[in-house]
Amino acid sequence: GQDTSKERGWLNSTQIATTAAGKFYIQIIAGQDGTCDATCDGGNKKTIKANSDWIDANTICSTIATSISKTISIDCTNLQNVISSLIYNVQAGDGSNTYYILGESHDSKSILATQNSCFPAKKGDSTCNYDASEYAAWALNQIDKSVYALNYLRGNIKASTIDYSLLYSITQNMVYSDWLKQQQKPTGSFQDDVKGTAFAILALKQSTADFNYYNNATLWLQKKRSPDYSWNSDIFNTALVLIAFQGNIPQKAIVAGCKTDSDCPLGKSCNATTGTCAVKLVTCATNADCKEGEVCDTVTKTCKEAAKLG
Repeated sequence: GQDTSKERGWLNSTQIATTAAGKFYIQIIAGQDGTCDATCDGGNKKTIKANSDWIDANTICSTIATSISKTISIDCTNLQNVISSLIYNVQAGDGSNTYYILGESHDSKSILATQNSCFPAKKGDSTCNYDASEYAAWALNQIDKSVYALNYLRGNIKASTIDYSLLYSITQNMVYSDWLKQQQKPTGSFQDDVKGTAFAILALKQSTADFNYYNNATLWLQKKRSPDYSWNSDIFNTALVLIAFQGNIPQKAIVAGCKTDSDCPLGKSCNATTGTCAVKLVTCATNADCKEGEVCDTVTKTCKEAAKLG
């Protein structure tokens, strides 16, 4: 594809440090008690204890909470069976705590990097913007699988199909896909919204395990298509649906749980990989292999109605 390194560089340059109230901790577990050396960005060494309480990373990197990124080096060469972890804690408004393991190493020497950024609405702004952050993070992740602004996004996520779809696309964490699938209505839509359903399709199509949800959502969107082949005569919605479909609008509903031909209606066979039932094609060599009223198409080696062969 086209070289987009300069464009990615510009987008990366717009990042700012978050002002979130989350805290970073270091945990060192080893086969025996002892001490390790820790440095922040190659600075002065600080002695920390293994098998002790979590260590406030701010005591190692004093500006960790206000920096886009910091690198903490851990040296536990005097210890064995070492596990070093970087943990991020977010406290919600109701006082509940959520902990994320941002990095983990099973070596006696390890490097743990923080990622504490967000994206503003415009370059030069000093305030994080959630929409800008999730779209920028999603775009960069789609290009090279890099992950940006994750702490900010997880700490400020809303109960929105779009937010959960994008976070699942970025992280592949089933916490987000499980929530997403619970929101799907019997009609196949998500929140009866074209935009939200299209984003859900983009997320769920990444896993064959989510194929039923993805397929039912595409069928709902197909029914919502206007006679002029747009969605709500809206350019943004139509463009987004085209990206979600990528030119392929499925025509057949699937039968959930299809594993063998016996799970499908008469005349259809099962594709066990996708769990879908499709019209069963009868192979043939001559007309004698086909039923009455059909002839053998010698090109495709399938039986077809005589009137349709030509």
